[in-house]
Parts: sequence; structure tokens; C-alpha cells
Amino acid sequence: MNAESRWRNDLARWPAFAPTFRIDPRRTALVIVDMQNGYVRPLSGLGRYLQEQFPDLAAYYLTRQATVVIPNIARLLQSFRHHGLTVVYVTFGAHRSDALDWLPSRRRVEDQVRKETSHATAVLVVGTAEHAIVEELAPLPGEPVINKVTRGAFNSTGIDQMLRNMGVQQLITVGCITNVCVETTARDAVDRGYDCVLVEDATASFNPAFHEASLRAFAATFGMVRTTGEVLADLKEGLR
Repeated sequence: MNAESRWRNDLARWPAFAPTFRIDPRRTALVIVDMQNGYVRPLSGLGRYLQEQFPDLAAYYLTRQATVVIPNIARLLQSFRHHGLTVVYVTFGAHRSDALDWLPSRRRVEDQVRKETSHATAVLVVGTAEHAIVEELAPLPGEPVINKVTRGAFNSTGIDQMLRNMGVQQLITVGCITNVCVETTARDAVDRGYDCVLVEDATASFNPAFHEASLRAFAATFGMVRTTGEVLADLKEGLR
């Protein structure tokens, strides 16, 4: 039995607390979380750190980003754009070059990392190449890009008000890292009354165990977990 079957089969033995719903494309936003050079490219930021310190994790994570996550987000993005649906980007980074507006706990971690490796890893500063969204998924004019200084997008930005202004009630959430910023953003959205989908093959974590644990927990209690193909089919059905 593969990992996907295991976590999905687990759900059949648990109480069904998570809501199920039909995707209404006209009330739905694709939320792309932290798909930035410094988080998904091998030679910068987090990718560089993982390759130097944790090569096994780097091999899994960076390969999944390049061959699975980015292509699948691109497929979703193409569909949303083709049908004129809402796309919102979220980035993670400090506005100040000294990162004083960054999470204090993360700054302490970064200080330790610099001692070990002589370079920063995950403090991406707004306006730098590392902070920029990867070229394959670059936003078009008019597609909002919201920067956060917390793991969850709802905790340090005006994304909630913006989504409500646009009439959005459902979110398709993708990006990285599954068990950190993606899951936190999706859980917070559910607590604010949104219906939320995590796309399992359009997200990534450092290893399969972290990724699958997030999917299992989210599908058991918070919302729905779908594949890219399933979401595309749901959109097609909802647009008829």
C-alpha cells in the first residue's frame, strides 16, 4: 500500500468532522503560497542550506518542487486565468533589510544558521531576487501579491478583507511548505468561514511524512484534500 492510500484509508476509520462541499469557481480563489526563489530553488536561500546540511532532504524536496509542485500549480494557474477566476499570491519575507519586522523566533534560528553556514537561509527580504516568485508562476498585472511576516497569511496581512471584497468564499491552497505556511494559511481560512481545499500534489514539505501528516490532519477536520486533476475536473463541472 502506498503512502497516499495509507493516509486516505485512515480517514475511513475516523469521525467525519471535515466539511465537504462543491467547488463554485466564481466564488473561489487560487491561493499560491510562498513559491519564491529562496524557498524552492537549489542555489539560493533554503535550497542552498538544505543541500549543504541535509542533502537527503534536499534531494526529495527540491526534486518534488521542480517536477511535481511547480508544474501542477502552473496547470491550475492556467485554468484559473483561462476562465477569468481569482488568483492571489502570498509571499513570506521581511520588509526591512535587518529583518526586524520578521518573526523574532525565526530571527533567532537564522542567527544560529549563520553561525553554522556563513549565510542566511530563509529570511527573504522584499525586493530581492530570492524573495521574488519563481518565473514559471510569475503573477500577471492585476493579480494581487500579498507579503506576510508570519507563517499564516491571515495573521499579518489584509488578505481576509480583500477576499471578502472580491466575493471569495472558497480557497484552493497550494505552495510550500505543506505543514508550515500552506497548512497554517488554510486552517486559519477555515476558522474565518472559508471552504478550503489543499491540493496534495501542488504542495511540498521536506519529507513525505510531514507532507502526509498535514494532509491527513486537514482532511480529517478542516477541509478537503484533492489532487490537481480532481480540482481541474471540479472547476470544469462548476463552470457548466
